[in-house]
Amino acid sequence: MPPRCAACERLEKAMPDTVELAAILREAVGTDELEDASRALWRIAFADSIERDEEDEVLHKVEAMLGVTPERAKELHDEVISTKLGVVKV
Repeated sequence: MPPRCAACERLEKAMPDTVELAAILREAVGTDELEDASRALWRIAFADSIERDEEDEVLHKVEAMLGVTPERAKELHDEVISTKLGVVKV
């Protein structure tokens, strides 16, 4: 196995699980930065001008894990989509 792969596997084993990592981020990162991250993820999701239920579901799960309320998550979603002309829901 190449050294990089072995190093990546060691790092993966040392990383906390997703729930624990989300908790660490919620504690260490401010609300504004978490919301900026959410906006950035929505921009990526809408980059192809198509809104997909699967992407919405994943992003809302990420937002929830980071402590973004469903109401605020909807506001962030709507804020980003309002800047993207021609996004189509499929």
